[in-house]
Formats: sequence, C-alpha cells, structure tokens
Amino acid sequence: TSPPFRGIEARADAELETGGRVDEVRRRIASRYLGEEGGDRFTSARADVPSVIVRVPKSDARSWDLSKITAD
Repeated sequence: TSPPFRGIEARADAELETGGRVDEVRRRIASRYLGEEGGDRFTSARADVPSVIVRVPKSDARSWDLSKITAD
C-alpha cells in the first residue's frame, strides 16, 4: 500500500517441522551471518523458545518491483 511497491508471493503446501532439528537449522543460518561462535551463542540464547521451521518450495514463487514505473 506504500511505495516502492515491491513484493514476493509464494504459493505452496508448506512443511512444518518442530523439535531438535529447529536448533540445527537455526545454528546454520545464524553461523552464516554471525560466524561459528556467534551462531552458537544465538542458538543457545533461544534454546527455550518454542520454534518451528516453515519450508516453502520455491517453484511457485513470483516477485514484482514497480519502483521504476511509479512516481517518486
């Protein structure tokens, strides 16, 4: 509803996963951006937080960017 009118839409049957695998995935993602030690700290700090992994296949995704055709 506000410029620059960019977005992404994904339509798929999402897969939900809970349990110990969440920590493994969280650690991998955090380590990518924070390094190994930072990823471990990040994951440990959230060990007691209930979490879920949502996987959405990327085959049915589309994006748009209307910023070049809209007025500033």
